[in-house]
Amino acid sequence: MTDFNLEAKVIRKFVLKVKQDRYLTFIQKDKTRYKFLNDLYHPTFFRADLFKQISGQHESDAIKEAMQQLNVSDCYIISTNKDIDGKRMDTDRAMKEALSDWADQGTLLIFGDAEIVYREHEGPKDKWISRLVQ
Repeated sequence: MTDFNLEAKVIRKFVLKVKQDRYLTFIQKDKTRYKFLNDLYHPTFFRADLFKQISGQHESDAIKEAMQQLNVSDCYIISTNKDIDGKRMDTDRAMKEALSDWADQGTLLIFGDAEIVYREHEGPKDKWISRLVQ
């Protein structure tokens, strides 16, 4: 079962204003949720000013740093991978099940109350982590 309130908070904080209403509408219904998820493959709708690309550092190191900043041990997942979408799991398990060397899914790991978001999109080196947003 998805956490609409947390997903809405992610959209309001990290998505460009012009796309927010559209995506908030999509995530309200299971029938239309796939439209938001499909856009995760090629995300041009995130606010670039809030993210830094992970380069020269393995994504698990960046995620562990984020966890330490927030003092959390789990995360919520939004993903095109139906097996993990809408689930909350401990971060070690999430890193094993959700991350890959070659991103073939669109995936968001949400830490805390959407203070930090890790995102991974289709293709190599398309991995990003947000700056701490309160």
